[in-house]
Amino acid sequence: MMFNVKMMLVVVWIGFLPLASSRPQSNMMRRLLEQPVCTDNPDISNSVFNRQDQCDGAKITCRDGFQMVVAMRCVDETWVYQRPICKPVKCLSDPEIANGVIDSELRSRDIGVEYNFTCNPAFTRTGNKGVVRCTGTGEWEADITCEDCFKYSPDKGIPNAPFNNQRNLNRSAGDEECESDDRCTATRLTMFSCSLFDAPTIFVSTVTDERQCIEKCLDMEDCVMLNLRGGNDLSCYLYNVTADSLPEKNRVVNSTFDFIAEKVC
Repeated sequence: MMFNVKMMLVVVWIGFLPLASSRPQSNMMRRLLEQPVCTDNPDISNSVFNRQDQCDGAKITCRDGFQMVVAMRCVDETWVYQRPICKPVKCLSDPEIANGVIDSELRSRDIGVEYNFTCNPAFTRTGNKGVVRCTGTGEWEADITCEDCFKYSPDKGIPNAPFNNQRNLNRSAGDEECESDDRCTATRLTMFSCSLFDAPTIFVSTVTDERQCIEKCLDMEDCVMLNLRGGNDLSCYLYNVTADSLPEKNRVVNSTFDFIAEKVC
């Protein structure tokens, strides 16, 4: 009889195993089955810790204006990584302003620092107030661009012969000759002669490069167009009218090594 009772007890005990029961698991069993949870976040300054409910998939990102740096050292022929840190981002390179220049020394390269800059001669600002700023990516960013004040037409020239060409005149004598002639608007003195030009020419001279010609046009308020002639000697011709308004004798022609530039600002 005892034997049957024991068997019944065994059967009854087996019938109450959790695996065969439809009741919810106990709290103890749930804790045994669940993964452990990390309760403390890594203490890394200037960082953001993102994780899921469990420890899987966790990641650390630096806040804006900071970048992650992980140091490591060699220990027993094995690289050992140290705790990452978030270091402030700086604009290490110098700002490059196309056709412009910074107005002051670079005393700081920190994120958010700003410097004023000025466009080079013959260029004008297009955009905001002329500031370059160190951004959170460590790059300089300008709020304007420096646009060219001239519209160029390469391989174009303007026929321009003097109406009077006198030999053996110095600069003073040539200027006096020009002042005495109502047609004269510009003179050009060479080693052997002095040439007199009429409108719409306002200046003629030999230059060393095109920049000299451009700067001369910028200095003269009534200059709206220039013609730089190539060859053995660079010659700069300035005009007070645009190409569309040139008289017939000065109409634009194709001319290798020459170029025309009209002022647009």
